[in-house]
This record gives sequence, structure tokens and C-alpha cells, in this order.
Amino acid sequence: MAACGACGTTCTFDCAGLACDDPVQVSAGSDQTCLRLGSGRLACFGGNARGQVGDGTTTGPRLRAVQVTGFADATGLSAGGSGSSEVSCAVRPGGTVMCWGNDAAGQLGDGATVSSGGTPRTASGLSNATAIAVGGAHVCALGSTGTVSCWGASISGQAGGSIGATITSPSPVAGVSGASAIATGDGMSCAITGSSVVCWGSDLQGSLGDGPTTNTGPTPRTVALPAGTPRALAAGAYHACAILEVAGARRLYCWGANTSGQIVYPGGSGSIHHAPTEVVLSAEPLGVAAGATHTCALLSTGAVVCWGRDDYGQVRGGAGAAATVAQTVVTGLDAVTQLSAGRFHNCALRTDGRVTCWGRNEAGQCGGGSTSASSGALVDVLPLP
Repeated sequence: MAACGACGTTCTFDCAGLACDDPVQVSAGSDQTCLRLGSGRLACFGGNARGQVGDGTTTGPRLRAVQVTGFADATGLSAGGSGSSEVSCAVRPGGTVMCWGNDAAGQLGDGATVSSGGTPRTASGLSNATAIAVGGAHVCALGSTGTVSCWGASISGQAGGSIGATITSPSPVAGVSGASAIATGDGMSCAITGSSVVCWGSDLQGSLGDGPTTNTGPTPRTVALPAGTPRALAAGAYHACAILEVAGARRLYCWGANTSGQIVYPGGSGSIHHAPTEVVLSAEPLGVAAGATHTCALLSTGAVVCWGRDDYGQVRGGAGAAATVAQTVVTGLDAVTQLSAGRFHNCALRTDGRVTCWGRNEAGQCGGGSTSASSGALVDVLPLP
């Protein structure tokens, strides 16, 4: 807790003058986690070998949150999710985008490629971004007019352009219009467009969700979802999920790689789901998050359930590590308003402003001030020092 002002107001994370400045968004990444505070400031912690915490250095790890340097007015955030990118990005007022971290494939979007950069840099040519998504070695931005622009490594066409291209500044993805949400994995990108979901990039593990044929490339493919209205979207390394509203009820569908039961387990682990499979849950899903090889959902009951690979305790919370696990309620976690999955860890924003993380913690990405063994124990992120 942080004490603000002479009156001793107690805040969860930090102060802005005499008022609390607590997290309003959390984004878990490869080995780092970032928070957006109510004031627009950003704070990150965890691995920093590529400068991905944004404090102007490439030393670390950072076991306590540090403030991202250079700006303090973020409106959106992505720390990389399931990818191994070691990149973080943020949207600012006016629709510009700042990125920091690994730039080996042009992921910072400023037209250059350098090995790393702990100081945020402005992605070239963007002035209408409303959301940002960091993938394995690429980044995509959602524009206010429904366009999607991507940059970075397009090995399988996941950043648009031609297969194998390195795109060092934002470039519109041909064939995507009317988009309202985006998600990026290691080898693919997806967007909600009206009543459909489209994906592009690698399809070798069914990641595009358009049926049994393999359509790897930059051309967006319509995911073979049943009729309904997509409400949320998440992408893991090579699987993706969408919450679909059908006849007034929300249902979860996932597709792609099921190597660790991240779509369905037991029954089907190790298989590829080229088309969406409904994931039956105990209550309606309000949110979904996808890690490299695990998936979590926030239910209408307030519970968080996870399934898939659990080698760092990222599925079962404090139950310790295991190989592959069926749907399990994360015990001790309640009052969750937002859920984010990193590569092998998860974080949840709670109604009282706390952020709680669990899973892999070798770089301190759970924010508890240590690199203690990754047993999946729930850890409350410490406030700014």
C-alpha cells in the first residue's frame, strides 16, 4: 500500500498528488508485465534484457515496478501476451504508438532495426491507433477507422506484406476493414470485423481456424465460427479463442494447436483443431486470455478458470506445477475485472486496484519483489517504491 498526502490516504499502488493512482489495465508478456495507471503513467517489472520494462536501460531484471520513461499519458497497452518478443507498446492520445524492447525484426516500428532499446520510440506514421497488440516478433495496431497496421517479422505473413518480410514501420494489412478488436500470437494475427473473425499468418497448426486446408500467408481468412456476434478475442502462441454471443448467451470457441490441451483436455490433447471447437464452461465467459500453451477465462460468476500446460503453475494457481491440466478454478482469486495471460504466467486486475499474478517468475514477472520458484502461488504486485 502507498500513503498519499498528509491525511494518510492509503492507495493500492501509487499516488498522483493527493489522489490514488492505481492500475486500470494489466498486460502480461514474455517475461515482463506492464500496468497502465489511471493517470496514464505506465509501470513495468520483470525481465529487461532487451529493455522491455522501458526505464531507459537494458539491465535487470526489475523485481519491483519501475515507471516507463518518456511519457505519462497512455490510453492503451500491450506487453506481448503469449509471444516471446520482449517488446512492450502503448497507445497515446492522438493515436500515436510508442514501443520499447527488442527491435531485432523492427518491432519498435520506427523504420530501423537495433538489438534492443529501453527508451520508448514512436512508431512511424500512426496517428489514429486505438488499440495495440504485441505478438511473437511482430506488432499490430487497430485504427479508429477499422483498419489494422502491423510491423516486425512477417515470417508466415502475420504482419502482412509478403511471407518472410521484415517490416520496420507500420503497414496496413490488405483485406482487413471494419475491425473492432485485434489479437496477436507467435505466428498469426486476428481481428474482429463486424460479425466475423479473420486471421492471417501461419496455418500449420490450424491457427487461422478456416477449416482443414492450410492457408499460411498474409491474406486474412474468415474463421469458421457459427453465427453470432464476436465479443472478445485472444491469441496464444498457435491457438486463438473468441467469445461469441449467440441468442443472448456468451460461448467460448477456440481453434489451432492443442498440443498441451489448451483448447480441450482431456480428450484431444496433442491434436490440431483446424476449425473452432466450443469450450464448455460452467458459466458464461466475460473475458478470455491465451498464453503460449494455456488458456484462461473470466466467468460471469467471478471465477477464473484455466486449462492446458501447467509446468509453471500457470493453470492451477497455488496448486504447484503439473504437465497438462483440465479446466481448474484458480482458488483464492476473486473480484477480477480484467485478465491477461503472458507466455507462461497470468495476471488479474481486481476491483480494489490490486494486481495478482501467478505462474513463471524466473525474472520477477509476477511483481512480488523476488524470483522465487514458479510454483503458481498467487502473488500481489508490490506498489511503486
